[in-house]
Amino acid sequence: MLENIMMPIYIVGGIGLFFALALTIAGRVFEVEVNEDVQRVRDVLPGANCGACGYAGCDLYAQAVAERKAEPNLCTPGGPSTAEKIGEILGLDVDAPDMPVLKTLCCPDTKQVFEYSGIQTCQAAVMNYMGEGTCTYACLGFGDCVAACQYGAIKMQDNIPIIDPELCTRCGLCVKACPKNLIQYLDGDFGYYVACVNKEIGRVTNRSCKNGCIACMLCVKACEYDAIHVIDNVAIIDQEKCTRCGKCYDVCPKDIIKMFCAKH
Repeated sequence: MLENIMMPIYIVGGIGLFFALALTIAGRVFEVEVNEDVQRVRDVLPGANCGACGYAGCDLYAQAVAERKAEPNLCTPGGPSTAEKIGEILGLDVDAPDMPVLKTLCCPDTKQVFEYSGIQTCQAAVMNYMGEGTCTYACLGFGDCVAACQYGAIKMQDNIPIIDPELCTRCGLCVKACPKNLIQYLDGDFGYYVACVNKEIGRVTNRSCKNGCIACMLCVKACEYDAIHVIDNVAIIDQEKCTRCGKCYDVCPKDIIKMFCAKH
């Protein structure tokens, strides 16, 4: 009688032991080696998942860096301090990352031609019209970039976004949020840029916006270093050639050439 009771217990116990051994063997055979540097690098990243590094999130970037498949100084939100920490983890000498400045290439002074009453976002508005004012290249003013910024670095002022360089981490989420591509990176700690992207001919631009670039060529003629060219009826400053002399800034009749500085 006792043997009849114990027999099922022995069978179940034997089956359990067999599967335990099988799982142990399988675990060792199919074990995936974990790179501890991946988690250590991930821990020092800011976690913005902005994609500024070229990877779809901090996890993938951390893995690529730990496997030596990506440069350790690509995290612009983390800046030099994060690059330095990654270098310490991996035992590498890391150059400080370039920290470009983000600016809005628009300074509108237009007349309102109608009132938009749809969904109050730039993405929604741009699908239906190009702006309430006379300049179709101007900022729509609904603040999609403000909503996209996780660091409170952008505020709307006079219907355009103003970016605080002290708070900005250069993650680029505002760049992606702007449907008119008005927020762009500028290289260097200090320099000049043209705060306009209107590609209409001068007389049309002059009618649509008092502050628009009219392609008068005065800045081109003033530059001794071939750093400014008029392309598609709007002046463009080559930051690599620019010597920051300020002559273009002085001669612009529209005051549309602005100064930028990484500090303020």
